[in-house]
Amino acid sequence: MPGLTTRALSVAHDPQYFRKQVSPSRADLPVLRGTARLLIDPSGCQGFGRRTHPWDPRVREDNTPRPRNTSLRIGIDLFSLVPGVGRGAGVHRYVTGLLSGLAELDDDHRYYLFVNRLNASEFPSGGRFIQKVVPLPPHRSAWPFRLSWQHGLLPLLARLHQLDLVHFPMDTASARLGRPFVVTIHDLISDVYYPAHHPESVSWLKSRYLFLLKRHSGRSAHTVICVSKTTARAVRTHYGVARENTVVIPHGVQRLFFDHEPASPPAPIAGAGPTPYILAVASLSPHKNLNAVVQAFLLARERYHLPHELRIIGMPGTNPRPIERYLSAEQARGVPVRYLGFVDEETLRAAYRSAALLVYISHVEGFGLPPLEAMASRTPVIASNVSSMPEVCGAAARFVSPDDTSAIAAAIGEVLANPGLARRLIDAGLRRAGEFSWALTAERTREVYERAAGYGNSGRLGTSGSGEPAREVLSVTTRP
Repeated sequence: MPGLTTRALSVAHDPQYFRKQVSPSRADLPVLRGTARLLIDPSGCQGFGRRTHPWDPRVREDNTPRPRNTSLRIGIDLFSLVPGVGRGAGVHRYVTGLLSGLAELDDDHRYYLFVNRLNASEFPSGGRFIQKVVPLPPHRSAWPFRLSWQHGLLPLLARLHQLDLVHFPMDTASARLGRPFVVTIHDLISDVYYPAHHPESVSWLKSRYLFLLKRHSGRSAHTVICVSKTTARAVRTHYGVARENTVVIPHGVQRLFFDHEPASPPAPIAGAGPTPYILAVASLSPHKNLNAVVQAFLLARERYHLPHELRIIGMPGTNPRPIERYLSAEQARGVPVRYLGFVDEETLRAAYRSAALLVYISHVEGFGLPPLEAMASRTPVIASNVSSMPEVCGAAARFVSPDDTSAIAAAIGEVLANPGLARRLIDAGLRRAGEFSWALTAERTREVYERAAGYGNSGRLGTSGSGEPAREVLSVTTRP
């Protein structure tokens, strides 16, 4: 299909797509029509004849597993991830942590990383990791190209490179891939929570599309990786995915947060001074509940005469305008609150270490990594008592209702005024954070890959040998 390839490459090489994030024009319709034809019949592309991979466990007549002395070709779809944009914070930390863990494992599997020009430098390249840079614009505003990639071009490349399976780490998979795949579903915020609680934050069409595609992805995948038991229950409830097809594999904590001597001093944050501060690491999305954080902070300052200021680190996120206006109004009134935006890893690490405490009171999360990073940095944590936060934090946080600003303010004052309580939270937090490792996340994810590809065992990770569903647990490991 030369028209498809030529036009796609010429459009993708236009730098305006990356500087202005513009949507495709009418002149780009031929590439989209061509890709649409591939969606109907992916095998119809010239040069990519129909080919059955010899190790596809769905078609092997003897149904025997693949020998363990052979390596797998594993594709990982990273094309839609743009650092610092959209869900680039949490999902970016997940895929970078997972890949760093996979790189440390001793095996011969080859990983084909489908990346874009903006994120290629973020991921490993060389040796067992083979980068394939997709020359298309990955921004959300260029959504027709994102759809064309996921549902048309990726299945073709999976066949071209004879991939044994593909991992989709960002909630959705190709509609028709033609080979085994696994999908990681992080949360159901945009397609279930927002339509019910913040309908102004997402269009009906977008939320419905996401819901249908995520449900199709979950039901079609060999295994659905859920980052928490909370997400696993929601996936089964809302998408109808069978329990035996889900497995809970939590996030890990990067080693740098446990190291309390920085390799190099971080760059200073604009507007941040020596004043003691309370930290919130969250986007400005409505489910992060930052309005309540600010209100509780003001109440705590009045009650306990605190000298602290409030610092917020995070991306704008979904529908940030309301909280941006609210923060601007409070700053105009002289309230000591600073929004510092998106920062690099070293700056975030320094912010955790110097904070008096972290306040993390979201209404809903898929996992919730900032509390664990703060715990690793020896910072006490106040967290919501809902969604995945109790599951992740264990007994190492001071829990509060996210809707009770008075209780949140009381918890802030209690932790800051009671050094003994703060020390107990710090010690418990260090132990809790030490139980989460990207090495274990990678090891368990590799097991999922091998099961999906029929590598040594044709069963599922989510079932026991008797076929009964395995116990759903939040797997952790203890750091030495």
